[in-house]
Amino acid sequence: MDLYNGKINEFIDWISGKNVLTGSTSQTGGFPISGRSIRELLQGKLRKPFFMYEDKANNKYRMFSSEDAYAIWKENPTDN
Repeated sequence: MDLYNGKINEFIDWISGKNVLTGSTSQTGGFPISGRSIRELLQGKLRKPFFMYEDKANNKYRMFSSEDAYAIWKENPTDN
């Protein structure tokens, strides 16, 4: 079975190789993600703190898995 062994981010579905935001499989070729790639993603995320944002308008602190996730939310908070 062919697996994708490259670098992935938190938006890639591990089984389908699809980017859940764009629906594209161009990065992974549509192959399932290898255990090595998943391990590297998880280990990398555990070394970095969450991204915090103080939403003063709603009197909340919002936590994101990365600055990329925050940027996507900021573009369209109601849908994301």
